Amino acid sequence: MEAHTGLRASVLPALAPLGAAGAAALADRIDRCLTEPTGERRWQRMVREALREPLPFTRIPFAVHRLCFAAAYAGRDARLPPAPAWLPAMDSAGASNVRRLARAVGVGDVAALHRWSVEHRPAFWQLMCDRLGIDFRGSPGPPRRDGRWFPEARLNIAEHCLRGGAGDRPAVVYRARDDGPLVAVSGAELARLARAVAGHCQARGLRPGARVALYLPMTVEAVAAYLGVILAGCAAVSIADSFAAPQVAVRLRIAGASLAIVGTATYERLLDAAPDLAAIVIGDLPGGRR
Repeated sequence: MEAHTGLRASVLPALAPLGAAGAAALADRIDRCLTEPTGERRWQRMVREALREPLPFTRIPFAVHRLCFAAAYAGRDARLPPAPAWLPAMDSAGASNVRRLARAVGVGDVAALHRWSVEHRPAFWQLMCDRLGIDFRGSPGPPRRDGRWFPEARLNIAEHCLRGGAGDRPAVVYRARDDGPLVAVSGAELARLARAVAGHCQARGLRPGARVALYLPMTVEAVAAYLGVILAGCAAVSIADSFAAPQVAVRLRIAGASLAIVGTATYERLLDAAPDLAAIVIGDLPGGRR
């Protein structure tokens, strides 16, 4: 009881935003949870019954979560592994993806599912690809029993990111200036920009595997450029936009870049680093050139 009283005294000040009545009610729920016989059961019950948001638009301070976690596992044997902060029963283990997968292959629990995945490796990996919606180019053949995963498979991850037209849902949300508004770029717009970059790479005759340097600030255009380079089958070489010309020259030489995609602010430094390297410039060139 003394431990409970101490926890209550520590928790109540942190719950002041809930008001006196709300704080007292939450403290009562926490006390009831501490009557469970084990640390795991105490913590499970706290998460389920006490540490949910008790009022609309009100968040329980993290300090309260931390105090409750410590109280739930008070007295735990120091020789044991760290106390678990999440237990499947909190989020209805029966509805988890792992449980659904176990039922789909006809086994009863996670341990049995693991044994099945080891004993039926090709079937397990084929099921994973089907469930994740992984589309290979051509026929990859079945996964091998020797542990090699679809050795004949070919996959372009950018195609997966942009498939289905990418839709109208926001794909990138950013703020152009510290004091500016948040701007959302839809999946469809991002896909349009990425495909334009891929088209430029292909129009320049770059073959799959060619290296393309991305010397850009962290902008939406940089995201599109990266996806576009991969979409074209090329390899993206990222260069921080803070690098000076000598550092850029070293990276371009090591990578063997055939093309660079740069921004307005990095164009002049690229010219100093590699004056003969072909470049795509995003934005207006210095001096009003385009």
